[in-house]
Amino acid sequence: MSEKIKRINRELKFKGKILDFYQDTIEVDGDHTVVWDFIGHKGAAAVVPVTADGKILMVRQYRNALDRYTLEIPAGALDEVGEPGIECASRELEEETGYRSENLEWLITLRTTVAFCNERIEVMWHMI
Repeated sequence: MSEKIKRINRELKFKGKILDFYQDTIEVDGDHTVVWDFIGHKGAAAVVPVTADGKILMVRQYRNALDRYTLEIPAGALDEVGEPGIECASRELEEETGYRSENLEWLITLRTTVAFCNERIEVMWHMI
């Protein structure tokens, strides 16, 4: 399968607080067009805080999309596009757990929903 794909238009349909919703018009093989949804996200960061005895600190958060509380590692959206993930992760660690760390280390970059969203989550870790 060697389709030539080219975006020929991106139309903003909704601008939200944490994401923007677009409809993209895509040309396929130069002979027909399709409409795809695209969600623009400014990015996020998270941290896996490990205690001296090997336990991972987690936070309880209400998530509207699920209509329930979840147990998560500390995480949050970047303040602005281009903010270093390590700065965001450090801020979220302190805001959500009260712990601070000046020595966070990059662990992994996650791309959660690549079919329709550009969200990128930088995950750090640190022994606290």
